[in-house]
Amino acid sequence: MGETEAALETLQKGVQCKPLHASAHNAMAAIALQQNKIKALLPTIVFLAIEPEGSRAAANLKRMDAILNSNVQKKDDKNVVISLSPAVLDNKNKKNEVYHSVELMMSLTSAMDYDEKHKNETPAARLNRKLDMVIASLVRADKEKDFFVAFYGPFLSEMKSKGLLETYCHLAYASAADETNHQWLKEHTPDVDMFYQWLRIYQWPQQARESTGSPHGNSR
Repeated sequence: MGETEAALETLQKGVQCKPLHASAHNAMAAIALQQNKIKALLPTIVFLAIEPEGSRAAANLKRMDAILNSNVQKKDDKNVVISLSPAVLDNKNKKNEVYHSVELMMSLTSAMDYDEKHKNETPAARLNRKLDMVIASLVRADKEKDFFVAFYGPFLSEMKSKGLLETYCHLAYASAADETNHQWLKEHTPDVDMFYQWLRIYQWPQQARESTGSPHGNSR
């Protein structure tokens, strides 16, 4: 077992014991990024739910945006290019099939940023649209195959099914210099409180398959 795999295995045990420990998710994302960008995306999303403000939140928001937009580039006024690795398009590669599926849908959704109908989207609304597609792709995955899907997938799925995704997306941008978003959070305090009430009582999977492959930062 290599150093990366050993570190991930240790962190997997850690987040199962203390799922609201923000630092563990932060470390998980940083290390997982060496293997797979979608693996890294999942703990990054959860970190921002636990700790949406401060310098670490700003760094995680930057990482999340970079991953979500990593395969898409606007060449000029008329052309948007999606660049995917051959592995993502290889239907015979079953080992990381779920991640390739999510990455493909993520890239297609990010390319829509340049569509005329989305030009006036707020950052939170844009994130909502992208995460909605990511979650939909994860729901169809076989959760027995991988720790990241088994552990983080149900969290994201329930967050969406409970109608909390919009609130999450605004919280995720709490560290950004976005006065419109800050105002939304002030005006929707009951929604924010409801989100954190759910986060505190959410039942995390305790036996997520290990794979080598408190709110506002109180659980560091």
